Amino acid sequence: MNERIKTLTDFLEKTFPQAFHAAHPRNVTPPPGYTNPRYYAASMVGNLMVVRDPAMNQLPHLTAYMTTLALMANKMPTYFIAYEFCLAVANTDLPLDFKFAEIKWPLNAQLFVLPDQFVAQYFGCHAPFIAVTRCPAGKYPDVLKVPSVEIPYTPMNNHADKLAVDYPVYHGMNTPIDYNGNYPMSMGIEVFKSAAWVDSTIYEEEYHGFTYKASGNELAGDAEKIYVNKMLMFAMKLLMAVSCRPGLVEHGQCTRLMKIKKGRVAHRDMWSPNVIGRSYKIPRQGIITTGSTGPRSKPRFTFRRGHYTWQAKRFKDVEFVSVEAMPHKEDGTIDFDTAGTPLADKFRTVHERLWIEGILLGDGADSPSNSCATPS
Repeated sequence: MNERIKTLTDFLEKTFPQAFHAAHPRNVTPPPGYTNPRYYAASMVGNLMVVRDPAMNQLPHLTAYMTTLALMANKMPTYFIAYEFCLAVANTDLPLDFKFAEIKWPLNAQLFVLPDQFVAQYFGCHAPFIAVTRCPAGKYPDVLKVPSVEIPYTPMNNHADKLAVDYPVYHGMNTPIDYNGNYPMSMGIEVFKSAAWVDSTIYEEEYHGFTYKASGNELAGDAEKIYVNKMLMFAMKLLMAVSCRPGLVEHGQCTRLMKIKKGRVAHRDMWSPNVIGRSYKIPRQGIITTGSTGPRSKPRFTFRRGHYTWQAKRFKDVEFVSVEAMPHKEDGTIDFDTAGTPLADKFRTVHERLWIEGILLGDGADSPSNSCATPS
């Protein structure tokens, strides 16, 4: 992280200690190769401040503010995602009949921290944080149990249950560029095909009297659209993969207790990180290589992409609705909109999503630790 971000983070922590602690309640030691989540906490404090100006109540700011409140109300659950698990998730196709309300996750808000190596290879920019929250309808902050902080909360109305995703990009010496969006929980993955998003950075700079100066490596044009699409899809893939494999979640432990000396905190407590997929290994399958180097030669390794399918479950005294009994779209996926809520609910009661993992095909000597396949 650049020195400007580090200086700003230290300043906000000293100036607004209650708000910063609410955004970063645990002193977590990040694993090697990961960005410290305290830098995302600095963005959260900034989100609390920005919306206090009515002129800055644009959709991106309100989405970031709503996301911040949801994270703080849930005590900032933070998870570091293992590199090889990231590869497996990225190389899995989302089902086209996927609905946001289908995700079964025990928490309503979570911050995922991705390994720096994966972020650089897959996204082509430094975007290590993904915040995903379920934001209930109602008046904020009243609808949530948020902690008391020294920055007064700004009231706002959220008219429907939303899924909000926030994923800032860190470029050069500039402050992070915040990308986000919120989507009704009743909608599905198809909304990302045409969902609007706004980069509010230039607007903010001009409003405060600054001239925006590009550092030369910002995303723009098609590269920006590709990044937004890949990040949104990856966030959904990650949520689904973890909901299918909850056993991959390892919770951290307190490694050092807080010490109070003469009524003051001598040192804070320290925690080991929550890690998802630490022991995960992509299934591997050896292939016979000819050693050729011509245009028809196979790469040293490749992924056979993963996907999701419906797994039937049978319950006593519960009506079973088969896949064949459901209406289907032209592409073969289930048409839940045509089926209607009663039939769709019956189907989901007796079925669950099953993750069919991708397989790494190679000659046995390859490892994804030195490369990253580029999923479509």
